[in-house]
Amino acid sequence: MQNAKCTMQSDGARRGFRHSRFAFCILHFALCILLVLHRPAEAGSLKIALIGLDGADWKVLDPLIRAGRLPAIASLLESGARGRMIASLPLLSPLIWTTMATGRTADEHGVLDFVGFDENGQRRPVSSYDRKCRALWNIYSERDRSVGVYGYWATWPAEEVRGEIASNILFENLPLLHEMAPPDLGLLAHPAQLAKQVTFKLVDINEVSRMSGMTADECGRALAASPVSSTGIAQLARVLQTTHALFDLSIARLRAGQPDLFMVYFEGPDIVSHVFHSEKGRDVIARYYELMDAQIAAYRRALSPDTLLIVCSDHGFLLAGEQGGEGDPADFYAGAASYHRRYGIFLASGPGVTPATADVSPLDIAPTLLAASGLPVASDLPGRIAPIFREAPRVSRVPTFETTPLARIKPAGPSGDSIENLRALGYILSPSPTFAVNLGRVLLEKGDLTGAEKVITEAVELDPRRPSTLYDLLDLRRQQGDHAGIIDAARRFARLPGPPRPDVVIAAVHSAIETQGPDAASAILDEIGGDGPSPLRSLARAVIIGAQGKPAEAVQAMRAACEADPSLTRFAVPELVAAAIAWNPQRGLEALDKLTAADSSVLVTTCRARLLAAAGRPREALPLFEAALDEIPDSVDLMIEAAQARFTTGDFAGARLLFERAIARDPRSNAALLGAGAAAAATGDDRAAIGYIEIADFSASPEALNALALSYNRIGNRVRARQLLRASLELKNDQPGIREMLRKMEAE
Repeated sequence: MQNAKCTMQSDGARRGFRHSRFAFCILHFALCILLVLHRPAEAGSLKIALIGLDGADWKVLDPLIRAGRLPAIASLLESGARGRMIASLPLLSPLIWTTMATGRTADEHGVLDFVGFDENGQRRPVSSYDRKCRALWNIYSERDRSVGVYGYWATWPAEEVRGEIASNILFENLPLLHEMAPPDLGLLAHPAQLAKQVTFKLVDINEVSRMSGMTADECGRALAASPVSSTGIAQLARVLQTTHALFDLSIARLRAGQPDLFMVYFEGPDIVSHVFHSEKGRDVIARYYELMDAQIAAYRRALSPDTLLIVCSDHGFLLAGEQGGEGDPADFYAGAASYHRRYGIFLASGPGVTPATADVSPLDIAPTLLAASGLPVASDLPGRIAPIFREAPRVSRVPTFETTPLARIKPAGPSGDSIENLRALGYILSPSPTFAVNLGRVLLEKGDLTGAEKVITEAVELDPRRPSTLYDLLDLRRQQGDHAGIIDAARRFARLPGPPRPDVVIAAVHSAIETQGPDAASAILDEIGGDGPSPLRSLARAVIIGAQGKPAEAVQAMRAACEADPSLTRFAVPELVAAAIAWNPQRGLEALDKLTAADSSVLVTTCRARLLAAAGRPREALPLFEAALDEIPDSVDLMIEAAQARFTTGDFAGARLLFERAIARDPRSNAALLGAGAAAAATGDDRAAIGYIEIADFSASPEALNALALSYNRIGNRVRARQLLRASLELKNDQPGIREMLRKMEAE
């Protein structure tokens, strides 16, 4: 009986154990299902949302964020990646936004201006027909992914996609939409009935009043007195109408069902920045950004959790008073684009995104979005995947997306007030087409000097009196090292009406000094420097005096020229620095401070840093170099100068990082390669040092020869080390330490 009872207890225990194990398995299975269902999405499986803010600039946004006026953007920054959108010239919106959408430069995608021409030679807005390759919405659609694109540049006529497109021209026709026939609507949107969902509201005078700071009566009188495209208040009213119509349509469609790719573009920030580009206009710009921030918050609430959200701009915008600084496109392009900065905004937030600083190029946007969605990236796209993810997405590659012809729709029907709006903003300046001008600049930026030569010289022949074309010719000759060509370009400028251009005159004087000497430079100056004495001629004479070996006299003459004409200061400062370094850097600092006491521009900051470095004060120079580099983050010269200052202060690791950053931008930079090699040698990374220096031209640098010799000696190649030390001493005999090192090596 006892045995039976034990057996019954044992069987019960086994049954209980089996039941418990079964229950545990069920629980484990359920937990696994929950984990799968609730696993955070990672790059490679994300939906995409891109919000484009034309002309947005961190210089404008950051003070507003600090003041608590942009809470949605501030919230995105807390967990997202932030950087700058570093654009290439020309800084024109249709070109750059199409580069983001295609991953290709403008010479390849074909959108080269704000306007195109129909078969009768009549102007029309730039269109999707002008685009020669696939955009993201084509690529997603062809791979059975859904898209929703709203207001994006050059999407008219709307293409057939797996989803919908509300073209940019749709929002130029708001008052006319409900009178249009279906064929016209089909060009403005896909599907055509989408256009009927756009809400057109009359101008809200109270909103215009709040935004502008004027009374409602003042706004009403301004609107009644002028057509839409001619006054600031009228432009503001139009922008607000378009902004609300675009937002209302896109947010409604997003809430109805999020597509795999959602893209919405707002032109308003750029237009408002143009129209209210003054100290008084800053409040208007700030209030418009508050409106955009509220809309970003609404979009974010409507997006699913598995979404990569990108907020970006195509370029930045010069603040009031900043025009004409170093690197300012105003030197090359007249009209509205002269107010654009190369550095826009880039902000990424979503699953798998790591808080980081990530500067990007417009070329990087398409590959990044494709990779985040788990779609293949074409190998012929030159951009990279932005470094914004904790774990880089797995990327599959295809050779190209252009395996079949792209179906394109010829533009027809109404295009609204686009041409007049562009003309009012200063984007259309002359009756001659600007395709060649823009194409030439694109090719110059790519370094395709052969292609640029053909395009730019033809453009000069077609329109020899267009300043922007002549500037491109001058830049081409600079990049070619063609001093005779630079002087020829300056002679062409001299034949244009108006006073001589200081930058052109000084460039020609330098070229003449380089190839023919100071006396010939004086003759060239007499030819191109204008009639009679002038501060500009005095400044150019001072450059020639410096070349004659009289730097002290040159510095004094430059100061006098700038005091006579303060507008010359930004052209004179680099010349003054060059002369002062050859004379007395400390005296140069004193002269610079007198000329630019209240000037904190990048140009002056950089020049002050160069004089401090030349004066043997690298610790004071370093923060100035780094401040300038923060303003111009893609300047290889500034990276190298900041790295050299770090090296001189003993921060070899920091110097190496900056030198390597310069190499990433320009792999052929000899100074960066030599600097990285010297920094690597100083930190004991001998193989890296050898790798950098050996691919550089180090034969004329005793310092590089010594660093290379040190590294070879440490890895045991003493024969090569001795050869290098001998070569160093032949270049520079007065190196007692190096001579002693060589003596010891030879004695071993």
